This record gives sequence, structure tokens and C-alpha cells, in this order.
Amino acid sequence: MKQFSILLFFILAVPTFCFSDSLYITEKIEIISEQGPFGDTSLTDTTKKPNKFRLAVVASSVPILTTGVFLYFQNAWWNDTLEAHGLPKPKFHFDDSKELKYALCLDKCGHFWSSQITSTAFGEMLMWAGVKRKSAKWFGAGFAVLTSGIVEVKDGMAPWWGFSLMDMSANILGAFYPVLQEYHPFFNNFTFKWSYDFFHKSYYKSMPGHENKSFMDDYDRHTYWLCTNIKGVTPKSWGRYIPGFLSFDIGLSAVGLDGQEAGKSEVFLGLGIDLSNINIKNCKLFNSKKRILNYYHLPCPAQKIYPSKVSYLLAF
Repeated sequence: MKQFSILLFFILAVPTFCFSDSLYITEKIEIISEQGPFGDTSLTDTTKKPNKFRLAVVASSVPILTTGVFLYFQNAWWNDTLEAHGLPKPKFHFDDSKELKYALCLDKCGHFWSSQITSTAFGEMLMWAGVKRKSAKWFGAGFAVLTSGIVEVKDGMAPWWGFSLMDMSANILGAFYPVLQEYHPFFNNFTFKWSYDFFHKSYYKSMPGHENKSFMDDYDRHTYWLCTNIKGVTPKSWGRYIPGFLSFDIGLSAVGLDGQEAGKSEVFLGLGIDLSNINIKNCKLFNSKKRILNYYHLPCPAQKIYPSKVSYLLAF
């Protein structure tokens, strides 16, 4: 599921580079982007009917992407467990016995984050096709729950895993968080982000048998952040002195994870950048995709407060 979300992230967010010297910060906390994911506002007007061609593009591309990701899972996870280790295929079963110990709950953050971004990305694609905003949000949430649910069902039939109620709960909460933000705009001030340390050596991958593991399983280098837009939650009398792009971030990470129960949690406090409140003039690609880009936490100054105190000029 996380691989699918990362794929959607890069498809919808990465091609945003443009040449512009007209960078400015919005004075208000924007609630909803008026542009679709491909930088075209012409079909996000709710008074217009959906564009059949664009709907066809969405309807055809999503199943292709989904099939590709599930084939990857089949070969990387499920087939490996059954065939390489000669284990019999068990009946469908539930298993939450290690959920609060595995990766020190970082994987629960990952389930929330991946479902959130899948929900948002699919909703943005539908809005690009002309589907009304609220309807697109609900369809996006439903699609995220469906795809993550299928993965959980497959896990429920795998001998080393099982259907996890905790994982599924995190999936559902993440999928419907964009819907909550739509109906209660104050929650747009709170964004759940993910970052990955690409620079330091991986402890997890240095262990025997883990050399070829996916970077999405390498929780040792993951950090999940709860980012609060400072201007959006402070009184207006103070807010006028605070840049609209500035956020206060709380990060959760871990070190020494071995894929089982070892490791120690880490907690960070820092300042971050809220891309949703930055506009680049005449750059529709960035302005339409900034909400997707904003789910990745850019390197920023941070202070580790647990278990030790360490200051970082840039925390990844």
C-alpha cells in the first residue's frame, strides 16, 4: 500500500519544476486548491459537468497502477513467504499480536500517511476530471480504504502475517482525514508528513537477509511528522507577524530496529515549511500539486528531545 502511495506521490507531485522569479507567500491559510493535479482549473468548477475523456484517463490509469503494485506485492511479499520457505497456505486469520511492538508503531503512522496520500491523490485526479470537490473527496477516501483493505485481506491469508485490525484502523483514519479537512477547514492547519533519511547508512539493511529489503520497510530511516501551521492556529493579532508558510513540527522516529521488537523511539521538535501556503506565480503545476508535495517533510532545523537531546541544522 505504501509503495502505491509513493508511486502516486511521484506521478502527481514531482514534475512541478518551473522557472519563475515571482515567489510569494499567501496571506491567508488556503482551504482548498482550486486547481486539479495537472494545473488546469477549467474543469474544477463545480458548475460544469465532468469531462468524459479525463474520466476515462483516470478510470483506465488507476487500475493499471493498482495492478502493477499488487503484482509487486505478490512477488515481493506473499509469494516469497509461501514458495521460498515452503510454508503451507493458511486459512484467512487475524493477527494483532505484535502490532504495538513492530517498528515501535511507526508502521501505523505509515498506514495512516499512505492512505491519506492515496485518498488525496485519487480525489485530485477526479477533480481534474471535473468531479465535484466533495464527491471527489469521498470517492478518494473510498478508493484508499478499498486498496488498503485488499492488501490487509491478502495479509490475512499469508502465514507470517494476518489481517490486522490496527493496520486497517490506521488506513481508514488516514483515508478519511482529507474528508474531515473538507468539512472542517480548521484541520487544514494540521498535516501529517513523512520524511526519509537518504544519507546515513541503514542499520536495518546492514543485517543479514535484509540487504534487498524495500526502503519502505526500513523504518530506521523513516520519520513521521505532525505539522501545525503556526499562523493558522494563533490569534489574528499575532498571525500578521507570522509567515504563512511556517509550521511547528513534532516528529517520531526510531533507531536500532531489526524488523522484530528491538529499537528505541526518538522524538523531535522543529520548524517546517507548509508548501500549501506558498504560491509560485505563473506556475500552475506547482500551485496545483503543492498539497501533494506538502505530504513530504522537507529537511528543516529540529531538536531531538528524546531519548537524548541533539540539535540538527537539517533533520531528514
